[in-house]
Amino acid sequence: MTSDGQKMKKVEIVIEAVMLEEIISIIDQAGAGGYTILPTVTGRGYRGYRSGFELTNVFQNAMVFTLVDEEKALIISQEVKKLIQDYAGVIIITDADVVWPDYQKDR
Repeated sequence: MTSDGQKMKKVEIVIEAVMLEEIISIIDQAGAGGYTILPTVTGRGYRGYRSGFELTNVFQNAMVFTLVDEEKALIISQEVKKLIQDYAGVIIITDADVVWPDYQKDR
């Protein structure tokens, strides 16, 4: 893709909803400029199906994604990997062309 976009990493984290605040703290401490939260996600993984329609968030998953440089993506992934040893979760890191006028001027 050819664009005038800023080259960044998109870090997507699917985690048990009870760990959402911890994930946000990790992202903030890494110095990310922001993030997006999808508070309830459904799907099936190695720990089975999660419907997302529970009365509490004990059995729900959430998704958080952020756009950061490679260094911050590494910091975030290292910290999140520690959490997903004990909780269901996955980290996906992909290259992203962020096309937004004056994106870096605001950072």
